[in-house]
Amino acid sequence: MAIGRDAQPEKLGLKNAGVEISKSWKVQGRAHEMERSSVDNIYAIGDVLEGVPELMPVAQKGGKLIAHRIHERMIANKSEEQILKKYGSDYSNIPTTIFSPSEYSFVGLSEEEAVKEYGDEDVEVYHREVTPLELSIVKGNLKSSYMKLICLKS
Repeated sequence: MAIGRDAQPEKLGLKNAGVEISKSWKVQGRAHEMERSSVDNIYAIGDVLEGVPELMPVAQKGGKLIAHRIHERMIANKSEEQILKKYGSDYSNIPTTIFSPSEYSFVGLSEEEAVKEYGDEDVEVYHREVTPLELSIVKGNLKSSYMKLICLKS
């Protein structure tokens, strides 16, 4: 079931079921298990889940991990901690690409976030102009890309 911007959770029965809905009309997941709603047996993945990147491969992986967690809980031979450690989702370092006239991609912390988290002394930033692999064999190619690499010294 998808929740769009025009949808009303009351009409979908989500509030009646006890599912917590965020201000952005998305399903609010739990802190330790993002895909699990406030109701134990109701899960959400992809675009309907608050705080999760709206990317199809992320939703696919989330669905697979949920299936594994549900299966492990049904056979009940592992602790909840073991299940979440092996089949939990981590949305912190998902590579993202923006396809526009000037394309760009990123993954991880920005320079500002890295300095805030680790301190200026422990962060090193490299800048480089590179030629994309598919253009490197073209003679006289003048196209290049800019790369910024943010590293943790320790």
